[in-house]
Amino acid sequence: MEHVGVRRLKDHLSEYLAQAREGRTIIVTDHGVPIAKLTPLNDDGAASLHALASLLNNGWQGEKPVGVAAFAKLRLPDATSLSQAVEEDRGSR
Repeated sequence: MEHVGVRRLKDHLSEYLAQAREGRTIIVTDHGVPIAKLTPLNDDGAASLHALASLLNNGWQGEKPVGVAAFAKLRLPDATSLSQAVEEDRGSR
């Protein structure tokens, strides 16, 4: 897995996006400290499921995470939005 500093990423963004498009994952660092991961976006919803699994694995108990409005737009493999899936799950209890 390649590591790239913020400044280099900014200066060569199209190059790193092309690498992600080809399936590579790039770790973004700030002064040598990893701060983000640039990964390919999978059309099958795997990226959304991976993001949700990451939240669950890091102790998320279902409360609305601060600053994560984008999670409401995540799509599950069957094109159901995450918020719809949560509402359906709550209705079945």
